[in-house]
Amino acid sequence: MKNFAVFLHCENLDVTHNGVKDLYGLFITIRVECENEDDAGSKAIESLKSEPLLVEAFSGAARVAPGIVVAVVHELPLSNKMKNSPLDLFLMSEE
Repeated sequence: MKNFAVFLHCENLDVTHNGVKDLYGLFITIRVECENEDDAGSKAIESLKSEPLLVEAFSGAARVAPGIVVAVVHELPLSNKMKNSPLDLFLMSEE
């Protein structure tokens, strides 16, 4: 088993945040343990999709399909137990 930090870029997350239903984006780094880089990206995406704040975006009832890009996968020393970065959403529109 290897240790990875996976940087994800997400857009068009159709969720309610701070009482406002809109399209949001986010950047997040998630640490996962798995066998290889490909599995690390997939595991990080599944972890993100299970976040309570984001379940709405992946429920199939969203106005648009959310986009997730695995931007970087970096292998970490096994001793590195970094915490995931905060889940900070930003509005996709600049209204």
